[in-house]
Amino acid sequence: PDFSLLEQVKAKLSSCCLDIEQFMEAEQTAESALRDLSTCSWKMFEKAWMSIVDLTTQYVEDNSRTDVVDGRVLASLLALRTEALVKNHMLREAKHTLGVFRKLFPDLTLP
Repeated sequence: PDFSLLEQVKAKLSSCCLDIEQFMEAEQTAESALRDLSTCSWKMFEKAWMSIVDLTTQYVEDNSRTDVVDGRVLASLLALRTEALVKNHMLREAKHTLGVFRKLFPDLTLP
């Protein structure tokens, strides 16, 4: 048997399975974004900046599945994240978050 071909098929199958898993988790991401927005809104009231940063990190990571999240919810999460980062003097990360926001919402500006 051609072992190199089998290894290639195995690698492709693993990649395909990962894509399917991420697709199946997309619905959960949309639901958790709503919960995260509610939690972050409360955390803003408490001035728990790092909690907001921790909760919203998944929305600015490379290859995050933000396409399944309602635009208003995602924009609000990114705005809250940016404010929390600035309040916590994490300006480099705030700049990164602003870049993500501009890429996703080129016609909008943050307050």
